[in-house]
Amino acid sequence: MMAMVKEFEEIQKNEVLAKWAGITIESVGYTDYLDPDDGAFVSRRIHWPDFTSLDVLFKWCVPKLRRDYVSIQFEYANDLWDVRLHGFDSQLAWSFNHNTPGEALRGAILALIESEKAVG
Repeated sequence: MMAMVKEFEEIQKNEVLAKWAGITIESVGYTDYLDPDDGAFVSRRIHWPDFTSLDVLFKWCVPKLRRDYVSIQFEYANDLWDVRLHGFDSQLAWSFNHNTPGEALRGAILALIESEKAVG
């Protein structure tokens, strides 16, 4: 059951990133799945791109980052990737670390999206 909940959380993160990047539901397919909370059959799930992949992130998200923000910085130390996104204001930065660079970049972008939601 925990694996299903984790999978559902990953789907939600991918959906947030897809919508932020401008991907429409019409451009992706559907798959059938079981609801992670009660195991009930749900007929459709949107099949978002895998935003843990650097290839996918650079295709869909990085162009928007480069248009709206100044820089993306990758650092690797102590078996962790640290990704920082810097805004136009040098005080403004979002970061996330993970053992894979794709997850680190995804986490930093999700942090940026959350801060955008908080602002308005």
